[in-house]
Amino acid sequence: MAEELGLRLVAGSLLCMEWQGPEPDRTESLMFLYDGGVWEAQPITLAAAELSSYAFVRPEDLDEYVVLRLARRLRAALLAIEEGRVVELEHGYLVDAAPAVLR
Repeated sequence: MAEELGLRLVAGSLLCMEWQGPEPDRTESLMFLYDGGVWEAQPITLAAAELSSYAFVRPEDLDEYVVLRLARRLRAALLAIEEGRVVELEHGYLVDAAPAVLR
């Protein structure tokens, strides 16, 4: 986060891991999302060559800001925090179930 936002945060525990199988426009991948902690009003400095703005949004509004696969992964990470566990996804859906919160 130091490069993109100018924030020096220590990565916390793993919240979410997601396997995405191969698709016509991409190879398969494994994504990991870690707890970044709580933002404590540190100044944010954007890397102008990479980012033009930032916003804090409610989980239910994520679809307006990021692609669906990332919105699902972020909601899964919030579920992991709420339930105190690591969640596993395949193609954006929980491996053990697909609750409405992730759709």
